[in-house]
Amino acid sequence: MTQFQFYKSFQFMAELIIAEGLFLATMKRRKYFSLRLIAAVVSSVAFAYFFPNFSDHPLYMSFTFISIFVFTLIAMKFVFEESILKLSYCAVAGYTVQHLAYQANNVVTVAMAGSSDVSMGMYGQNFAPTFSNPFFTIIYFFLFIAIYFFAYYLFARKLKDQNFEMPSVFAFILVALLLVVDVVLNALAVNLLKSNVGTVLSGVYNIVCCILGLFLQFEVLVRFELQTQLRMNEIVRRLERERFSAIKEATETINIKCHDLKYRVRALKSGKIDTAFATEDIEAAVDEYSVFAFTGNSALDIVLTETNRACRKNNIRASYMADGKLISFMKDEDVYSLFYNLLDNAVEALLEAPEGKRTMGLRVENRLGSLVSVTVYNFCGDKKLEFSGGLPKTTKNREDIHGFGLRSVKRICDKYKGTLDITIEDGFFTVNILFSSR
Repeated sequence: MTQFQFYKSFQFMAELIIAEGLFLATMKRRKYFSLRLIAAVVSSVAFAYFFPNFSDHPLYMSFTFISIFVFTLIAMKFVFEESILKLSYCAVAGYTVQHLAYQANNVVTVAMAGSSDVSMGMYGQNFAPTFSNPFFTIIYFFLFIAIYFFAYYLFARKLKDQNFEMPSVFAFILVALLLVVDVVLNALAVNLLKSNVGTVLSGVYNIVCCILGLFLQFEVLVRFELQTQLRMNEIVRRLERERFSAIKEATETINIKCHDLKYRVRALKSGKIDTAFATEDIEAAVDEYSVFAFTGNSALDIVLTETNRACRKNNIRASYMADGKLISFMKDEDVYSLFYNLLDNAVEALLEAPEGKRTMGLRVENRLGSLVSVTVYNFCGDKKLEFSGGLPKTTKNREDIHGFGLRSVKRICDKYKGTLDITIEDGFFTVNILFSSR
């Protein structure tokens, strides 16, 4: 391999690895990540150096760069514990950003130099004006840093909040095909036109394609994530409405039963029924009735009643200090959804704790006159949680169907202009919500 060919291959490899790294920052890493990363980088450089040189033709140069891209994708799979679909998505996005930055540098360099001896695109044979001239070297680094920064800010950082469920696969396949065609057309344009004008025109075309490609790739991903969230939220709300109706019916049944007990008590007093039978029946009813909560808000009462049953069944100590009248500004279905998800998550988390440590609580109280504070806490020990988008990542196996409880909580907080704060401190997981009642 000639000095020029190695330089171009190495330059492309370095730019591509950095660009792909922008999108890989949030990906799940394999064991011995640092060693794997070093091995992947070294092997990628070796691949670029030893790639066979059969021709200097622009089309073969395109084949070289595409081959290097494929090798980096394989290296990414070696380093990161993610699906090939996720990694391909990141690789294509990185390739697009690298291509955008490179072409922007070509356009600016050629336009400012204004002479025929300037390197014509990535396929030109005279690369001296770029790195032998300090001015062009500064331009090169400035453009790459600026474009990579904006690419991270506008696109890469958003990946941590996405699920990567793909019909979005359509988007990045389309972008990948677009880039392949773009590279080939660029090679042909530079080879045929052999002029600075041809380089500038080809570069501008490349830049437009890359920008549109990035927006297309991420717009499809965001839209699908939104559709998925809306669909799951609707499912959650439907289940909550059904559960609310069922519990409300059960509550009414219990109230009717308790009403009937009044007559049993009267009969007992008058001596018309057997004392032992009546006492046993009354005790059973009272025990069942004792799980009922009375806060001044019917929806909250239903949730707390259901939670009390679960706590009694699983030996969980629960304490409540809740004035239900403070949340009268919320719809019943929102009250139910909010508190059911918070308390159900707490109960479920405590099932993994030792029985002696199973403690949880709820506070609904007034602050500063017009503010309503909602606090739910439960013991979690030394358990560590990872956060994504301000919410804890689910520890359940199916991330696609779990983790919507806190999303529903956040949705309700946003609906009523509330603030949501989640902390882990002193062995307790705490959710704090602050609403304005005005």
